[in-house]
Amino acid sequence: MKNKLILIGVIAFLAIIGLSVSACGGGGGGGGGDPEVTVDRIEITEEPTNTVYQYNDTVLDLSGMVVTAHYSDSTTKILESSEYQVSGFTAGISGEQTITVSYTYKNKKVTATFTVNVMHQNNDISFVFEGFYDEDIDLAGEHENAIVKWDYESILIVTVRGDYDSYAWYLNGELRWENSSDFEVNGGIVDRVGVNTITAIVYKDDIPYSKTLTFMVVQD
Repeated sequence: MKNKLILIGVIAFLAIIGLSVSACGGGGGGGGGDPEVTVDRIEITEEPTNTVYQYNDTVLDLSGMVVTAHYSDSTTKILESSEYQVSGFTAGISGEQTITVSYTYKNKKVTATFTVNVMHQNNDISFVFEGFYDEDIDLAGEHENAIVKWDYESILIVTVRGDYDSYAWYLNGELRWENSSDFEVNGGIVDRVGVNTITAIVYKDDIPYSKTLTFMVVQD
């Protein structure tokens, strides 16, 4: 009888231990925890300010670019420049180039792309500045980088000499005018004192050419 009681006690003790393990999720049945967060994709939220390059430019300018990572838990993060890699830019090759941005998180690599244009080298394009002090300044030689005094009420007209199929004008890297060999600059669109740039991009027989001139706006 005593042995029976001891056996029943052992069985009951083992049953209690089994229930405790089961309640704690033991036995490999339904354990869990949150799933591991991974990266889904990256997005170039803002492209670089400069996407047009001269033929002999050797450095890719990423100023202004914003890269955002999207994760599996629906969170996002703006990446630091040290967290991603950029490839695909080749100096000395004209035309459109695809630039790839790569980001690796927990051994998973994701990419996004944007494009830049490298202009064909052409030394035959010349500019004429008109509007300063009622005299023309030819920016084809020593006056290429003109330092001039210009008030915001003046009108500056820049002209490309030559017959081309199309024209595009950029002021400080931003497209401002198309389909004309002349570009009028006035105080309404030049919004900063100091160094300013005007870039003309022209096409002839589907080949792009460009030239940039620099001028200084000096405040009285």
